[in-house]
Amino acid sequence: MLNETDAFCESALVREAITVHLGQHPHDILHVPSYPDTIVYKARLDHNWVVFKATDPSGSDPSAIGAEAWTCMQARAVGVPVPEILAVDTTHALFPASFFIMEHAQGQSQRVLQLPLEQQRPFLRQVGHYLRLLHTIRLEGYGWLDEHHYLHTQQVRGHAATWRHALLPPIASSLAYLERHANVTTDVTDTIRQIIITYDDLLNDTFERCLLHGDIGDVHMWFDMDRQLVTAIIDFGERGAGDPVWDLAAYDDWHGVSYLLEGYEPDGSMQTTFEQKYWLYNVLRGVPWARKWHARGAVHTVDVLKTIVQVAQTRLD
Repeated sequence: MLNETDAFCESALVREAITVHLGQHPHDILHVPSYPDTIVYKARLDHNWVVFKATDPSGSDPSAIGAEAWTCMQARAVGVPVPEILAVDTTHALFPASFFIMEHAQGQSQRVLQLPLEQQRPFLRQVGHYLRLLHTIRLEGYGWLDEHHYLHTQQVRGHAATWRHALLPPIASSLAYLERHANVTTDVTDTIRQIIITYDDLLNDTFERCLLHGDIGDVHMWFDMDRQLVTAIIDFGERGAGDPVWDLAAYDDWHGVSYLLEGYEPDGSMQTTFEQKYWLYNVLRGVPWARKWHARGAVHTVDVLKTIVQVAQTRLD
């Protein structure tokens, strides 16, 4: 948490960066609360609002602004409604971290709207279609996009050599942490280990690896209720390369996923293993997520993980 003086200095740097890159001095600049390790502001210009996003230089997550901006531009190029990236700066000359400036999304997020599931259907079908477009972008490698490689070569690839190696390394240490520090019993962790062992074959590289959003959820889908349109898909901070089912599994409402699939129109090979992958991937997502947020004080994430494991075990059985 920044003190008042540091916050003023930070906002002044953001204001200057926007002025230099866009040639307009912001009329208003507002800090946007966001996840740790990310710095976000929105600014009002003469005719529109823009968003400034940077990686917190004092945070624990690696800077990935360059690859995230690249992902936004690629997604927009294939027809996904992503706000336009207006500037990218990885020099650290104007701000002590890499940042980009983008248009502000139009409409409102599903988290704000809180639409009942049936009212979400036309929007989720559109999101499914846009995910299908995103997945037409093929990449090398698997997992988290390699920021260092991109900044030095301008080539984008996943950091891991296999899909299995992209997903499994944090599992063992996360389970050990949860057992030691979060009072997670061995019954739960052994169930997780057994699910992974039983469905290990699903982690074979038998799919067309593609660009992934990585974190489709209610805060990242923006709708225009009057026109019944998805106006923006935002925040590619978890972008990666891998199995397209990983993106669909990021939407953690099983009933809503059926609407995503209506728009996605999966082929037969995806349909065959979809449900098994959906629950396996939810477990593989949930374990490091629970560890990360428990360590930051969000102890309720452990109960969420237990629910995920319980439901996954039932559905997989």
